[in-house]
Amino acid sequence: MPGEASLLAGLGRLYYERDFYAESRRYLSQALSLFRAAGDVRGEAATLAALGAACREQGHLAEALHFLGEARPLWDGLADAGALAHVRRLAGTVHLERGDYPEAWADLDAALTLYREVGSSRGAGLTLRNMSLYHRARGEYGPAERLCEQALEIFRGLGDRLMAAYCARSLAKVQIRIGRHDQARRLLEEALGVTRTLHDRWGEACTLRTLGELDLAEGGLYRAEARLEESARLWETLRLGLFRARTLRDLASVREALGDADGARALLAEALEVFRLHGSREHGELSR
Repeated sequence: MPGEASLLAGLGRLYYERDFYAESRRYLSQALSLFRAAGDVRGEAATLAALGAACREQGHLAEALHFLGEARPLWDGLADAGALAHVRRLAGTVHLERGDYPEAWADLDAALTLYREVGSSRGAGLTLRNMSLYHRARGEYGPAERLCEQALEIFRGLGDRLMAAYCARSLAKVQIRIGRHDQARRLLEEALGVTRTLHDRWGEACTLRTLGELDLAEGGLYRAEARLEESARLWETLRLGLFRARTLRDLASVREALGDADGARALLAEALEVFRLHGSREHGELSR
C-alpha cells in the first residue's frame, strides 16, 4: 500500500508539472486515501499540500484552502519548517486570489520567515514575488517593484530561467501600471521567449496576456486583441477558467475601445460569472 500511494502521488505531481491539473487531482486524491489508511502522516501532509496547489491553479480557491488547512497542522507536528513554509506561502497566494488581504500577508510573512530560517533562497524568492503581487493588487507600486526586483535577482543568481521569467513578467506588470512601457516590453519579450523555449504553456499564456495589457495601454488595439485572443485560447486548452476570465476582462476593454460595446458587455458578463463562481477578488471589484 505505501508503494502504491507513493506511485500515485508521483503521477499526481507529474501531471501537475505538465499543467494537467484535473488528472493531477485524481491521482493525488487516490494517494491521499492510501497514505491515510497506512498511517503515513508525512505522505498525507505532502499530498494535501499538492492537492491544495492543484486546486489553486484551477481556481478552486475554497477547496485549496481546505486542503492546505489540513496540511498545515500535520507539517507543524512533524516540525518540518520548510514544508510548513511551502504550505503557508501557497495559502497566502490563495487568500490573495480571494482578496483576503490581511490573511494573505500573514501567511506570506510567516512563509518568508520560515524559508529564511531553513536557508531556502528559492523559497524566499518565491515568497518575495508573491509579496510583490500582494502590493500590486493593492496599488502599492513602490514596494511591489522593489520586492519583485529582489526576487528576480535571487532567481537569476540560482540560474532558474523559468522563475526569473515569471519575476520579469511580474515586474513588467508593475512598470505598465506606472507608465514605463519600454522597460516593460523588453522584460516581456524576454519572458515570452523563455516560456516558449521551455514549453511552459501557463507562463506563455500569462505573458501573452500581459503583452496584451501593454499594447492596450499604448493604444495598439489590434495588437492587444491578437495577444489576448491567443492567451485566451491557451487558457482554454489548459482548462483554466479563472485565468481565461481575467483575459476576457482585458479583451472586453479592447473591444470597448474598438467601438464594439455589445461584444465588450458580453465578454465582461462572461468573466464576471466565472469570478463569482470561483469566489475571486475580481467579482467584488467589478460588482461595486
